[in-house]
This record gives sequence, C-alpha cells and structure tokens, in this order.
Amino acid sequence: MNPVPAAPTGVNKNLITAATVLGALALIVVGVYFFSSGSVRGPEKTDFGTSMPTDFPADVPLESGAQVEQSYSLDYSGQKQLTYVFMSRKTVEENYTLYTDFLNEQSWDLVNSYESPALSSLYGRKEGSDINVTISEIASSPGLRSQVSISILKKL
Repeated sequence: MNPVPAAPTGVNKNLITAATVLGALALIVVGVYFFSSGSVRGPEKTDFGTSMPTDFPADVPLESGAQVEQSYSLDYSGQKQLTYVFMSRKTVEENYTLYTDFLNEQSWDLVNSYESPALSSLYGRKEGSDINVTISEIASSPGLRSQVSISILKKL
C-alpha cells in the first residue's frame, strides 16, 4: 500500500493564497486601466429623434404618417445597428405579412420567424447585413393597433 502524500505545510498554503490574491488584484488593476482608458467601450449611440437614421435602407417599407417612437444608430467595432420603431394602424398580422413579403421579394434569407396574434418577429440575412422586425400588439391606443421595431445590422 502506498502512503498518502502529506498535505502542504502552512508556509506553502500561505504562499499559494498570497499568489492567488496578488494575481486577482493584478487582473482587477489591468481591467480598470483598460476600461477607464477607453480601450474597452460600449457602442456609440446617435439618436435621430423622429427622423430616419442615416444609412437606413430606403427600400424597407415604412407606414406613411406613422408616429415614431425611437430612431437611433449604434456604432460598434466593425458593425453598425440602425433602429426605427413606430406605431402602426395595421394589425400584427397585416404587418407580419407585409414584412414577410418584403423580405422574400428582396431576396433576404429568412433565418427565423415567429407569428402569433400578439407578437410576431422575422429575422433575415442578406449581403453582410441582418434585419430583425418585431411587431407587437397595442391594446390601449385608439386608432393604433401595433408597434413595429425594425433593426438593421450592417457589418462593415
């Protein structure tokens, strides 16, 4: 029978603990340095108010006279997101059909889709860009029946 090796002495345990603590502190200091120096940043947001984001594809169908809720772009490293959100007089089903037809007619690859009476979504890809259309039901606004959120991700 082989003897069980002895546990490290107290000195060795203390050295291991000290090295672990110093290593963790070093990682924290390096992380704080990079974060505060701007080497690690989130996306740069540009708000367009009620105007269309610049570079938003002109062929995407938008409802004339719609109430704009959000319009902005997010600039990431190597890609740019353009988002336009509006209130629609059309139902979730009507908008889902409109955007499904648009994606098919414009040769987008429909990657994912979900359809229900209260919430529907479409996700497509084409030539280095992604599109996400989310349509949700509005029950409490007279004359308005759904909210449409369209986000385009352009890979630069």
